[in-house]
Amino acid sequence: MRLSTLAGTVSAAGPVPPETVQYLVIAGGGGTYDYGGGSGAGGYRISTGETSGRGCASETPTTITPGTNYTVTVGGGGGARGGNSVFGSVSSYGGGRGSPNSYNATATTGGSGGGASGAPAQGAAGTACQGGDGPNGSYGGGTGGGGAGGNGSVYGSGGNGRASSITGSSVTRARGGSWLGNASGAANTGNGAASVGGAARVGGSGIVILRWDINAADPVIGAGLTYSLSNAGAYRVATFTGGSGTISW
Repeated sequence: MRLSTLAGTVSAAGPVPPETVQYLVIAGGGGTYDYGGGSGAGGYRISTGETSGRGCASETPTTITPGTNYTVTVGGGGGARGGNSVFGSVSSYGGGRGSPNSYNATATTGGSGGGASGAPAQGAAGTACQGGDGPNGSYGGGTGGGGAGGNGSVYGSGGNGRASSITGSSVTRARGGSWLGNASGAANTGNGAASVGGAARVGGSGIVILRWDINAADPVIGAGLTYSLSNAGAYRVATFTGGSGTISW
């Protein structure tokens, strides 16, 4: 027997699986060479109604089939290209590495593309609906890596990130790495690394966040994943910050 409520459906035996799950899937950011171009942010895909990577419209939530295993992978921050993040059939690609500090070098493509160290070094393209491009170098300066919200810029900053309130609070993630700076990307942001001065840096690790009707059942989460569960208004939220494994309802 099922009982209808304003917020969802339950059975006499307890909550049933959600019909759909919304997601935010961000890959790991790319790394940098010392004095190279800024690195690209991890690819950014979302299905909450908010803007996705590279200015694309929100994607379609995942329809849940009870008893089916869905792979969840959180991409690591890269010393080179970042690691891919995955939820089921949704894959976000790791951010591209900025070009090395050498003549006519080329950056690496990715979710967002890596920037260039300076002319005639070449930046790299991001992926459609995931992230921006790293521009080609200019005489006198390098370029920042692409971000989920736009391309990197000449002589400086990385591309903008994207803000999402999937957890109930607005957080901006997946920023491109700056050419002017020397910092690794923060954990679970998908931010690219900055490049100028000191040692080469690594990108920020990615993150996978899922949410569904708060009255529906929680998933069975397999070993190998680091996660937390919380409530945000009408939603139940699972935040995965590391590892790889499967979940099912």
